[in-house]
Amino acid sequence: DHHDVVVTFRNGDRVEEASGLNERQRIGLRIVREQGSISTPEYCAATGAPERTGLRDLQSLVTKGLLVVRGKKRGQRFYLP
Repeated sequence: DHHDVVVTFRNGDRVEEASGLNERQRIGLRIVREQGSISTPEYCAATGAPERTGLRDLQSLVTKGLLVVRGKKRGQRFYLP
């Protein structure tokens, strides 16, 4: 059985622990925390991931409740919930 643990601190930062995130996803979350949001091309540039992999990584973070997505298709941006 697999369980995700998310710890939320009073300042609003979320720390992913034992949530099965890869290093690219950790980088992406750090960028969103620092800059407020990220697009798929920005994520791919920062992590070196191909576009399909980057989009899959970001969608996985949305599924886990760590990010929310706004916009459609190429205009999508990912934000903290």
